Amino acid sequence: MPNIKERATAFLMNRMAQHALVTQVENLTPVLTRITFTTENHLAWRSGQHLKVEVAPYTFRDYTLASWDTLAQSATLLVHTGHQGAGADWASQLLPGDTFRFAGPAGGQHQPSTAPHLVCLGDTTALGHFHSLFLHCDLEQYFTVAIDVSRQEARELTDTLEMPVLPAPAADNLRSWLNENKLSIMNTTFYLAGETTMVLDYRNKLRSMGVQGANVKAVGFWD
Repeated sequence: MPNIKERATAFLMNRMAQHALVTQVENLTPVLTRITFTTENHLAWRSGQHLKVEVAPYTFRDYTLASWDTLAQSATLLVHTGHQGAGADWASQLLPGDTFRFAGPAGGQHQPSTAPHLVCLGDTTALGHFHSLFLHCDLEQYFTVAIDVSRQEARELTDTLEMPVLPAPAADNLRSWLNENKLSIMNTTFYLAGETTMVLDYRNKLRSMGVQGANVKAVGFWD
């Protein structure tokens, strides 16, 4: 039986939801699915905002809106499907022509800073979040993403998403990884997202390296 929170969310969804039509489903990696869909209405979208998606009766998941095409009224989600759960099951079974309900967008905790360099560290669950940030930054800013993928997958994602993607280092190896990739902690804003413990490890490492708290933007998505 759905609990009180689930019933309340379902009630609000019935009042506020929009309908989406799925136009394309692509498996970008064995654990990452890109869902392209059109919407009934224009979405007022800014960096880092998420949609609340109904993935099953009385079951909802928040997914960052990875991109939005105003002219085509078309959007994309990047959904991690390499785990057991209602959201992963929903994304894995989705087909072009299917419809789903969502509310939003809402939130938007991470916005591009004015720093010359923006470096994103996280896992695959945060890729849509980072892609949203990428599309909102200035062309003059150096932007790179590091997530838990192989070198081959990173190259393929770089080509597919047209966004620089690298394999992520462990937090203990962060200093050497930055040096190897000719990335500096000076004039850089770091964006951390994904599994909460990993995010905390990265944040603590950056702070121990002398990065000021204002230059570290962190959000945990799951435990």
